[in-house]
Order: sequence, then C-alpha cells, then structure tokens
Amino acid sequence: MKTINGLHLTIICGFCAFGCLLLLNVVAQETVHASLGKYHVRDTLQQRDTLVRIGLESDSIEVAASNLYHRSKFGHLFFGKHYREEWQTPIKVACLDITTAMGGLTPVKQGGGMQTKSLRFVGKDSIEYTFRSIDKDIGGALSTWLQGTYVESFLQDGISSAHPYGFLIVPRLAEAVGVYHTHPVVYFLPSTEYLGEFQETFGEMLGMLEIRPDEDLSAYPRFGRSKNVVSTETLFEHLIEDHDNEVDRWMYARARLLDMVIGDWDRHQDQWRWAEFEKKGKGSIFRPVPRDRDQAFVQFEGMLPWLTTRKWAMRKMNHFGYKISDVEGLTMQAKIMDNIFLNELTLEDWKIIADSVQQELSDGVLEEAVRALPKEIFNISGEEIIAKLKSRREGLIEYAVEYYQCLAKEPMVLGSDEREWFLIERLDDTQTSVKVFKMEGDGKKGKKLYERIFPTNDTKEIHVYGFGGDDCFEVKGNVSKGINLFVSAGEGEDTFDNESTIRKKKNKAMVYVDNESHVSVVDEKTIIPLIEKK
Repeated sequence: MKTINGLHLTIICGFCAFGCLLLLNVVAQETVHASLGKYHVRDTLQQRDTLVRIGLESDSIEVAASNLYHRSKFGHLFFGKHYREEWQTPIKVACLDITTAMGGLTPVKQGGGMQTKSLRFVGKDSIEYTFRSIDKDIGGALSTWLQGTYVESFLQDGISSAHPYGFLIVPRLAEAVGVYHTHPVVYFLPSTEYLGEFQETFGEMLGMLEIRPDEDLSAYPRFGRSKNVVSTETLFEHLIEDHDNEVDRWMYARARLLDMVIGDWDRHQDQWRWAEFEKKGKGSIFRPVPRDRDQAFVQFEGMLPWLTTRKWAMRKMNHFGYKISDVEGLTMQAKIMDNIFLNELTLEDWKIIADSVQQELSDGVLEEAVRALPKEIFNISGEEIIAKLKSRREGLIEYAVEYYQCLAKEPMVLGSDEREWFLIERLDDTQTSVKVFKMEGDGKKGKKLYERIFPTNDTKEIHVYGFGGDDCFEVKGNVSKGINLFVSAGEGEDTFDNESTIRKKKNKAMVYVDNESHVSVVDEKTIIPLIEKK
C-alpha cells in the first residue's frame, strides 16, 4: 500500500483549505454581489449614499474609490484587511474639465485591459493622454457563465489588496533614482456631452490622468526629452535589426530595484515603454519608461490570499511587507526581459547599483513621496508604507545579490540579423567567457559588442541566439567541469566550430545546437519555445 508523502499531503490540505475558505466566502457575502459590473461612483451619485458627498465647490467633489470592499473583522481574518478602508474613504478631488485641461482634450479611443477601463485623449499640442479608472471590474476577465456569480464577487474582493492611490507615490521615488516616469493625477470625470459616445461608460468616474508615453515627448524632461518612445515589441525589433542598438542596462537595473522596493510584481513587457536616444557613432540606446503602477504596495493578507500566493500556487503575487521574502517570485513577470537586458551586469555591478539606489532613497525622499497620497488616505496607511519602504530599502543590496543569482543561472546573449562572431571560451573549471564581435566584410572579427565572464558556480547554462546573418560560433577550452551551452544559430550560412570538452560530462562537450529557429522578434512568445527545445 502506497503512503502519502509530505508534498502530496500539503497539496491535499491546500485544496481542502481552499474549498473550505471558498465556502466561507459564499456564506459571508454581503451586498457587494449585487453591484458588480457597474461603475459604482455613477450609480451611487444617483442613490445619494455615502460614497459621494455633493456640496463642495463646483470644480471639486468628495468621492470614494469604491463601496465594494467592506467586510467585518471576521471577514478580515479569512480575506485580509488589505486597503479596504482606503477604498471606501472619501477624498476631495478636482473635477476634470476636458474643455480647458491641457488646453482642451478630445476623447478619441476607449482602451484598457479586461479589468481597467481607459479613455485616450488628444491635447491641443497633439500629446496623447490616458484617463484610467481607479476601481476595477473583474467581470471583464471572466467567462460569461461566471459573471454575476459568487465566484465573480470572490475575485472582485481581491482588488482590495491593491492600494487605490499607490501610483501617486512612485513619481518622486523614480525621480530620486534617475528612472523615467509618468506623473498621474487623480480626477473625477463629470458626465458631459463633450465625452460624446464615451459618456455612458466614463461619465462620473474616478480615475487618474497621465501622459501616454509614446512617440515624440521631447517637451518633457521626465521622459528624457526623447523624440521617440516605443513599445517593448518595437524595441525588440530594433535590437534584432541592428546590433549597434542597445538597452541602457544600468538604468533598467535601477528601475528593477525600484520595483522591488515598492513591491510592484506586475512588470510584464506591456508595462514598459522605451525612450530612444542616438548614440555617438552608430545606433541608438533605449532607456526604460515604466508605467501602470496598479500592483505597487499590494498586500495579500488573510488566510485565503496567503494560501493562493504560496510558491507552489500564484508565486508572482508578492506581498508588500517589511521584508521581501521571495525575490524571484516578485520579479518573475519580467524575467525574460531581465535575462536579456541585464545579462552583462556582474555581481559587483549589482552591488554598486543597489548601493546607489539605497543612498538616493533617503528618509526624506521616502516621506515626501508617500505624502503625495490624499491627506485623508495618508492618515490611514501613510506612516506604515513609509516604514515598510525604509525597511525594504535597507535590505536592497541583499535583494540585488539574490536577484543576480537568479538571473545568472540561465543568461541569454542575443545577436541580430547582422553578422556576428560569437566566441565562447571555457577559461578554466571556474569560469566561462562569452564575447560577441561584429563580423567585417572579410569575415574577420570587428568591434566588440558584448563581453561577460560567467562563474561556473553561478551559471547552469548559457543561451546564445544568432538570428539572421552569416554568423560564426566558436567554442574553445578543455576543462574538468563547465557550463552547458545552448546555441540557436538562426537563419543564414552560419559556421560552428566546437573545440571544447568538459571531461567530467558524459558526452564531453555539453553544447546544444539548433540551426532552424530563426525568429524576427524576441519576446516571451518566441524565446520560451526556443529554450524548451533544448
């Protein structure tokens, strides 16, 4: 008779606990369920309940972010206290007059994801702006048969884990550490005929307005006065097209360390834009512009959120506490990008960058940043957020070292559709050198594009992608132990010369070669299948 081991027992207990808590959730539902799928500010204006208090100046209003997330103390035990009080506390906020703001705004397009509603405006200066709802509607992410059910109510409640105004804290922090940023402002958008076809959806909505980081933003120093801001997909196209193009890895590393400090776990590739600048000589350097800070400062409290955010469940959903307990989980949404853009940074580089960010996030900066919250909201959670930021900042070098170790395991080195010479040398049992050169017209090595020495103890496997062009791959060195190498040569008349051996490996030369995996754009959809093919 087979016995149940510890792992299986843990999984069974987890499922049982999940089922019990879900049942308790159904029993504990209050009146929240009936109001799902609506924009609650508009509805409660008609009902004249406590969500909106009319009677202030004509250009402002007192309004709460949502009335959906109230629970009893018993409910807090199972589903978390989260930021429920912040969501339901009214704040005094300016009304957005789109006829005068920014010289006059014209609504042009509705957008947003499955939960957030957004409306794009164009100003008189042709700059685009985005108005995004603060409250979310989880129903858009669910199948039709689940909408309006207790499942929807259960998931909607999870929105309370996010701070409704946390995005207001980030600009000052980003400015302090030298990272480009948007500058969102909270507004109440009145229902007006000037919204046209968008009036029904966006009229009487609480939201945030910010510049849409795209194309020519040369008038704005917070975007580096770049004349061209592009998406991540376009960035990859530029990198593959021309090996003289590059990402500012030092600035990107600073941005990622800031993500760790504020606990922003949702940093997938659509959460970034890239400001382009011409380099001296040839090519461009692209600097990161983070956007959409909805998941900064998120708290996963209560028995059920704690259970669902374990490493074996939804690991990426990381709790904003006084310490970072799982650096790899917190950063995993952007791990593919990080493996590509940060592959040249050594352990010492990470320590230097972390120390610099640590110094720039002084107590004064942290306190000033958090005081950007509405005063009504700061009085609830401001001091606690400041204390957590200070604590996380103090451990930043330790977290940076831990993340270096995560990224060092399987780094990615990219070529382009031009000709490159890849030289991989097993220097000794402890380190392997990777260099990438331009290839001249006569087939000889030209300018060095990339260089990094990988310690054997840190790195399990190195991934090299040639893409197009007639590339040369040269592997040298005889060692007792070494790092496995995976080469995707790509399209073109490539040459491969492997003179290396690893004497303690069964097949002696641990090199995997794939000559049929040419792709024109590198992203999660193309890189991951290549890695899995090995």
